[in-house]
Amino acid sequence: MADRNKRSYKERFQDQFKFNIPDSFLLQSFDLKTEESKGFDLFLEQDSESASCIWDASIVLSSFMVETAGTSEFREKRCLEIGSGCGLSGLVMGFLCKEMILTDLGEVMPVLHRNVESNVEKWKEFLNLYGKGDEEKEGAKKSAEWNVKSIELFWGNDCSHLNPPFDVIIGADVVYEIQAFDLLITSLVELSSPETLLLFSFKHRWADLEKYSF
Repeated sequence: MADRNKRSYKERFQDQFKFNIPDSFLLQSFDLKTEESKGFDLFLEQDSESASCIWDASIVLSSFMVETAGTSEFREKRCLEIGSGCGLSGLVMGFLCKEMILTDLGEVMPVLHRNVESNVEKWKEFLNLYGKGDEEKEGAKKSAEWNVKSIELFWGNDCSHLNPPFDVIIGADVVYEIQAFDLLITSLVELSSPETLLLFSFKHRWADLEKYSF
């Protein structure tokens, strides 16, 4: 990440971003033949004009899930990402849970849709190479289907089309402007229940905002 931060804003966000999901992580959920595999690479398009970029908080949250999250607690969970942007964290979480919905504003949806659809197609190709046949599967692991989808959500608006509540809600760097915080809370309340787990990462910027938020 240090080398990445040495680049200018435009340089950081003009290229496709690659994030590797290691075999050790995938094997917790899927039956795979990994003798020749080097994991699964997510490729994400970025768009600096709509701020649909891979922010550092998303990399940290995704890395945390890969390195420390146990799949058993999420395997039967419905999960949602709020403020998905390019969709990195939501796509990673999608490998852990039963259903993953990535959400963002309308102007962000084109790049988010493309990233979800293109990586789902890449996953199908990966399974053709490394997925085990039915006779080889070990039963307890989840379906090879990567159940991820992207749906528009404007904070503060009705969320019923998403069929809440969700078991887990994640977000990366969504706490950015204090003016939007009340709308975020309104949506989080509608999307969650008392049992919902909220998992957020953010970059330290302004103490007043963090005090107001947390």
